Amino acid sequence: MALDDYGAFNGEIKLAEGAALGNYVIQVTLLPSQASFSASFQVAAYRAPEFEVVVTPDKPEITRGTPTQATVQVKYFFGGSAANVPVRWNVLYEDYGFKPAWGGAYSFRDVDDPWRCFDCWWYRSTPQRQIILSGSGTTDAEGKLVIAIDESKFQTKPVGSLRLIAEATATGSNNQVVSGRGEIIAHRADYYIGLATEKYVGDAGEPFKVNLVAVDWRGDNSRLPNKTLKVEVYRREWKNTFIKNEAGGGTWKYETNDILVDTQSVTTNDKGEASLTFTPPQGGSYRIVATDAAGEDKSRPTAFHARRCLSG
Repeated sequence: MALDDYGAFNGEIKLAEGAALGNYVIQVTLLPSQASFSASFQVAAYRAPEFEVVVTPDKPEITRGTPTQATVQVKYFFGGSAANVPVRWNVLYEDYGFKPAWGGAYSFRDVDDPWRCFDCWWYRSTPQRQIILSGSGTTDAEGKLVIAIDESKFQTKPVGSLRLIAEATATGSNNQVVSGRGEIIAHRADYYIGLATEKYVGDAGEPFKVNLVAVDWRGDNSRLPNKTLKVEVYRREWKNTFIKNEAGGGTWKYETNDILVDTQSVTTNDKGEASLTFTPPQGGSYRIVATDAAGEDKSRPTAFHARRCLSG
């Protein structure tokens, strides 16, 4: 094949009927240098599934700590239920970031990471999913199996809001394996607090304004009036230490120390909004933490913390 003006080529080959299954390799040799390149592809035989697996959560959204369940339904495509079918299931989780369409500059996350880019909307990272629950069972006479999801049984203890993925895999009598999944959003608390500073860099000794909003995730992102919020402002000190290794090199390790410089209480208006002003006493990094007024009461879920860092 000849290369085109862009140094590329394309072609195709039709595999014969009944061609062997397995791994195939395409090898290309560039003449006259004899440089060789290759790529592989898999050839498999398609077998139409005889049944489907549908996973339906009891509730699409819950507050973390609330026990819930998901129902696995295994049924044949001709309409009958698949009874006594073995099922293996997993519940996986990934971080979930609450952000209403109107959120703009508001941060609704309780993330204390100085290297995190809060507003990198253009960056789409791959979610890191981890298994948090596992089990197995057999479908009943109606082809159903119930997965109980209880946070007290989680294998690890993640923080923040989560997206839970209930995944079930059924094995039919003909050894055909079919999977299905459903999702549940587990919110960190019964409502969220959003924080937004009007600017990122200010001057020591000059007033600095912070806007807040309280919003309920149960409705259409409805604002919450008359919510009393506690706001704390910390000045962050950094301690950097160089840790030597045996080879004579090393790495830097940082530690932080937060010093409380201001505490205020605000109440959201009829639009669910509030604002406050504080004056940075000196230059440096500051961290703002907002909770609801009952945030120290651990007997019930509290509003999601929100933090925003700024420099002065």
